[in-house]
Amino acid sequence: MVFKHFPRNPQSDAFMAHMAAQEAQAQGKFWAFKDMLFAHRGPFTQESLVQLAQSAGLDAAAMQRALSGESHRALIEAHIAQGRAAGVRGTPASFINGRLVSGAQPVDAFKKVIDEELRR
Repeated sequence: MVFKHFPRNPQSDAFMAHMAAQEAQAQGKFWAFKDMLFAHRGPFTQESLVQLAQSAGLDAAAMQRALSGESHRALIEAHIAQGRAAGVRGTPASFINGRLVSGAQPVDAFKKVIDEELRR
């Protein structure tokens, strides 16, 4: 499984959350931090993201530097470009052997595509 960032607006608080997630990746705790981001209610601010980082056991000072310096912006923008080139228009978007499964789909939709790919 590969996770690619795809925030819709580079000026949004969601973009900042993606930058925080990438910093969590740099600190080896992406998946746990991603779960915390999805559970968070309310807007994302530098302060709320640093607090979440502390709760996750991340280096809060490194998180603050990453958010202030935007050190992960280029990677996230590259992910957005890759997604758009592959036909992604929104999230969630999943690919199975290169086949786009767009939107929140039931498990059966994924099973169908997986079964078709296995038969090929």
